[in-house]
Amino acid sequence: MTYRILHRVLFSAALLASTAGISHAQWDYKTSVKKQISISNMNCSGCDLSGSDYSGTNMKHSDLSGAILNRVNFSGAKIEHSDLSGAQLSRSFFARVKAKNILLRGANLKDSTLTEIVLDESDLQGATLAAAELKKGRILNSSLKGANLSRLSALAASFDGSDLTLARLDGANLTGASFVDATLVKTDFGSANLSAANFSGADLSGAKMVSVSGLTQEHLDKACGNGQTQLPVDLTISYCKENSEATEIHDLAEHGYMVARDREIALRTERAIQNLEVLMKSTTPEGRRALQRVHADLLGIRRKIEE
Repeated sequence: MTYRILHRVLFSAALLASTAGISHAQWDYKTSVKKQISISNMNCSGCDLSGSDYSGTNMKHSDLSGAILNRVNFSGAKIEHSDLSGAQLSRSFFARVKAKNILLRGANLKDSTLTEIVLDESDLQGATLAAAELKKGRILNSSLKGANLSRLSALAASFDGSDLTLARLDGANLTGASFVDATLVKTDFGSANLSAANFSGADLSGAKMVSVSGLTQEHLDKACGNGQTQLPVDLTISYCKENSEATEIHDLAEHGYMVARDREIALRTERAIQNLEVLMKSTTPEGRRALQRVHADLLGIRRKIEE
């Protein structure tokens, strides 16, 4: 416990020193030339640093898992190989942050500002970005499995190469957003706006898109899905390669079954005809006339099978 408290004090002191004499109003991430400090290998897991200004900080290999960082300003910071899983980051500022290999599993970024953020090869599984601002942001080659992105404002944002399996995007504004080569398996788009979005190479297998707006056939022609992809009326999607192969195997199996079934029916029909012809020779004239009708029916079945 003492070790953790010591790290918390050192971490806070270093960050406070970096911002000494600079107010929040004076720091403009677009124009500031504030000297950037570096922090690495620091442990502040579970710390409460709400409302702090860490803009411009260069952070590496640090542990902020479970930390309370609501309304914190990270604008212009560079963050690499750090753990913020489970952190509370509501209404925080990540404008123009450059981050790579970050753990944000289960983190809460509700109502946060992530304008022009570049987040690469990171883990946001189960994270909450509800009502966040991601205009021109880029979350690339990352995992957003099961993430809550409802009401996200992501104009011209990019999710290229990312995995949004089972993510929720209901009410999100995804105008001009890019999902090139993204995995969108069973993603729930709800009533999202997909005007001018790019789905080139995206896998939409099982995606729920019935109620979206702005989606066109042109969007879908560049993507793929499967039989469970839910689309607006009159829109279609081709099957992804693995789904196509599975469908082809299924069709071949079905065809083989039908052929085998027809062959079995043909053999049984032929045996029935032969047995009936033997019986007709040994029965009474009245019985023969009755059997002739059955015989005619069996001959008709044989002709249809042969066709």
